[in-house]
Amino acid sequence: MDGKKAVGIDGTTKDDYGKDLEKNLANLVDRMKRKAYHPKPARRVEIPKDNGKTRPLSIYCYEDKLVQEAIKRVVEAVYGPIFYEEMMGFRPHRGCHGALKLLDNQKPVLLAEQEKPEEELYQGRFL
Repeated sequence: MDGKKAVGIDGTTKDDYGKDLEKNLANLVDRMKRKAYHPKPARRVEIPKDNGKTRPLSIYCYEDKLVQEAIKRVVEAVYGPIFYEEMMGFRPHRGCHGALKLLDNQKPVLLAEQEKPEEELYQGRFL
């Protein structure tokens, strides 16, 4: 993870966390196993926009970022292989541009022309 990013409300940087990494990770894993881990509140910062307004940005603590990344990797490993290639949302190397390209290449099909259109819909496939 990038150590140059802003710190959360606890002020802990990547370097700070890494000074006693083994102890910190063992403590984190223990708390997660005991279901005693609770993420800290995010630090809210207002980011200026070009039009003079601001937008809110939530900055999480380093330990919370570690937990998020670990869970993301587990979920991707477990569920990634069972997703259809057409499923684009929040997957590695996929996004809205890929979904639009896929739709541009699809032949339009009316539901009435399908033999069993409800089956295709329930299976989550594009028509």
